[in-house]
Amino acid sequence: MSPQNHVSPPKNRQRGYGLVEVMISLVIIAILVAIAVALSINLRTSSSITSNTNHITQIAANGKKSFGVTNQYTAITTARAVRAVVPRELRSFNPATQQYGDTAFNNFGGEILVGFSNLSTNGDTMTFVWQNVPKDQCEQIVTQVAGLMRRVEVQVAAAGAALTAAAAGDPLNQSGALGAAVVTAASVAAVAPGSAGNRGVVVKNNDVELNAGALNDACASGGENVHLWFWVGRT
Repeated sequence: MSPQNHVSPPKNRQRGYGLVEVMISLVIIAILVAIAVALSINLRTSSSITSNTNHITQIAANGKKSFGVTNQYTAITTARAVRAVVPRELRSFNPATQQYGDTAFNNFGGEILVGFSNLSTNGDTMTFVWQNVPKDQCEQIVTQVAGLMRRVEVQVAAAGAALTAAAAGDPLNQSGALGAAVVTAASVAAVAPGSAGNRGVVVKNNDVELNAGALNDACASGGENVHLWFWVGRT
């Protein structure tokens, strides 16, 4: 073929094909990024659930080992529990003194508070609160640890509202502290003088099976976070 018979494609057509290819590439990249972000979120959530259930399991096992003899749960305070029961990696640490403190915080930044309660007999359980749990992790965490517990409650609040306080006549409602949006050491210590009380939705009552329906509803309701109350001890 002679040079004069060779016909080059129009430049605008070449440019058009290039733009289409770029747009397709951008769409594919956007899809891949969205998939990667979703997988990353799922991985972080799964890792968080595993970490929290492991810590809760350790606390329950350590509580039984350290205080689980007749009338010894009544000796529990948050400070004692932090020193003897809570995993060290959750304890507060002062770099200046290189000393661990008597406070501890879970993976969600909620302070771990511990007291004792009476479910069947005096001082037969250790009570602890797992605060600020994202509601999308609530159900899986409770399901995985419920078998270790004698009682479990899910404390919820309407979006933007404080968590509902216990009834005024509840012996656990000392100083109106129980049910506050931020659980205090005094509110958990107040578990000691009375019965189990009710800080929220009872998803596992005293030594019975977990109520899966109640758990699902409790975890899905209210604001973005819930507090989980656990009772572990002698049966």
